[in-house]
Amino acid sequence: MKKTGFGSIELICALALTGAAAIALTPPAAAAEKEAERTAAIGKAKAIYQAISKTNQESRQGSIWPRTGETTDPRDSDRVDIRRNTYSDSTEYFWDALDGQNLPHPDRHRPAIELSFDQLAAPGQTIDPKHGKFFYAENMWTIAANVSEDLPGFIPALISRNLDPSGLLLSFDGKTDAPLKLDPSAPLFKTPGFVMTRLDGSTAWHNPTQATLKGIYGTTAFDISTRKVSGQTLAYLTPHAITPPALKN
Repeated sequence: MKKTGFGSIELICALALTGAAAIALTPPAAAAEKEAERTAAIGKAKAIYQAISKTNQESRQGSIWPRTGETTDPRDSDRVDIRRNTYSDSTEYFWDALDGQNLPHPDRHRPAIELSFDQLAAPGQTIDPKHGKFFYAENMWTIAANVSEDLPGFIPALISRNLDPSGLLLSFDGKTDAPLKLDPSAPLFKTPGFVMTRLDGSTAWHNPTQATLKGIYGTTAFDISTRKVSGQTLAYLTPHAITPPALKN
């Protein structure tokens, strides 16, 4: 009698070929996914920087880069003035900048910057601020505070939270290199590395080998320790704390 269908040997061969094809296709697919993740993170950093810059250029009321120090704006007001208020972390700053407290009230919702909460989150994560809070764990970004107009353009303005900003500097000799810490407890990306936007607006993905002083500042010597806003030097607001840069290397 004539046999139809697959025998056991044919079936085993077919399964083996299917598995081999899947393995062969996995690396390109994984690489494409990682590239898409990096591209998305860069796009979000650019959007945040451009939103802040646009507001600063169009407004005559002063810069909306965050400030640290003594708070002068009451927290119980209907809308917090981020130009007068001071901040101890980037999560609270972004919540106020996007007027999160008035999201349930469209008639009162007046964000200081045109941005969505999803642009603050890691790629693939969705934020729903309508629950009335923006959580540390949802926030992907560390942002520069006390940004004076005369700071060099190569100074980091926005960094993904997995780079520890405590190794950044207020003064650099342009010669001595040292590694910066990529926090393994704050994984964001499938590819090791971080995203950074400088004050001049340039934005790029940086590999772990670039997490060094020269990777950040190049070989340009600088001293910005005396450049202050309301008496405060440059600092960095992580999602949960203020982190001052080191005075010098």
